[in-house]
Amino acid sequence: MVPRLPVRSNVSQNWVDKTFRQILDEMSVSVNSVEVVVDSSELEAQVSFDQTRHVKLEYRNRFFRTLTEDEIVSVLSHEACHVAILPHTLYFGGPSDFVDWQSTFIDIFDEFLAHEEFYSRFKDTPTLSAYIRVKTMEIANYTRILQTVQSGLISPQFGLFRILNDAIFFPIVRSHAFFQWCASNKVSNTNQVLEWILEDCRHVKSLSLSREDAMRAVIEIARFWAGVNARSLLLLDEISLLETIREAEEDVRIRYPEIVEKWRSRRADRERQ
Repeated sequence: MVPRLPVRSNVSQNWVDKTFRQILDEMSVSVNSVEVVVDSSELEAQVSFDQTRHVKLEYRNRFFRTLTEDEIVSVLSHEACHVAILPHTLYFGGPSDFVDWQSTFIDIFDEFLAHEEFYSRFKDTPTLSAYIRVKTMEIANYTRILQTVQSGLISPQFGLFRILNDAIFFPIVRSHAFFQWCASNKVSNTNQVLEWILEDCRHVKSLSLSREDAMRAVIEIARFWAGVNARSLLLLDEISLLETIREAEEDVRIRYPEIVEKWRSRRADRERQ
């Protein structure tokens, strides 16, 4: 059973609405409207918005009750960073498996962007310290996901990217918490894969692409990420690269030659070991 966390606050939906609007204002983030919805989110908290900048904030009250008010402010500040850094949170249309691919990998890139924005705005402030506390509490979820993968109840790839989507926060804020979790759970190479993904995200950001072109780049580059054998990684702590890596190298070498060279080097390093 998942242990029940103690209640540490009891803020109202009106308080969340007012606080989120105040944070957006203090960050000089322009929006057309804000809608706050409680207990409808698949995640603990998330924002969504289109190009018209009508922002919907959804959160789970049960989650917020486990946080102090300062920690809730830090979560809302992180969500505000999504609004600050992204023109919208839409995906490309298409078949359901293509949309699922986007929701897996573009979400990782978007979390990377929001975390970097958060760190640049709140470095050396109590807000960063509060958010580190929140994210550190969530590390227990990684252990539950890993155990579920080991039990065969979910696919290793699904579990891996559930973990990495959240864990990408830690290296961005110069925390060793994920590295330590990997070591204590005998999945140390998972931290190496996260470092590769982080390096790729930083490269895409450096290209200064439009939102749509950045999404296209991530969709293509994520073929390398998906080419890491998640079963070997999470069950054996071994980095094994699938043949799809070589196929991706050929397909994207013209558009993203630096990424291809990085993955060829990574593949060569693994083959020498």
